[in-house]
Amino acid sequence: MQFARHGLRLELVSDNNPVNAADFRKFAHKYDFKHTTSSPRYSQSNGRAETAVKVVKNLYQKAMEDREDPHLALLAWRNTPAEQLGLSPAQIMFGRRTRTTMPATDQLLRCAYNDTAHDSLVVAKHRQASYYDRRAKSRCPLSVGDTVRSRPVGQ
Repeated sequence: MQFARHGLRLELVSDNNPVNAADFRKFAHKYDFKHTTSSPRYSQSNGRAETAVKVVKNLYQKAMEDREDPHLALLAWRNTPAEQLGLSPAQIMFGRRTRTTMPATDQLLRCAYNDTAHDSLVVAKHRQASYYDRRAKSRCPLSVGDTVRSRPVGQ
């Protein structure tokens, strides 16, 4: 599901989980990505993942203590810009901020590619309409007071 949502990876790093290892090797070969494993008993070797897990656990714990929705806490964290990059994880992943319960202007939520995508969609719709309408016949213009008669269906 993650590959369908975010695209195929070039490399996937995971712990050295032996469950269905042969099946996963086939899967990695079929979808053409490199599977790199870290030592399961040496968590420091997978530092980024461990740090992310720690952050999410702390977010969930604080949200539960405050009786808030932990998913909204995670959403807020994903929208918070990183100090080093100046962009939030959501901006890096999606090219825009995601909508939260915090008020935000439409400009902040707009993707940089929205205008281009919208223009392409409009052009495609006009092209499709011209194909659809090419066999349509023009109707005589009607004036107020003209009598209009309809034919029964099937004639």
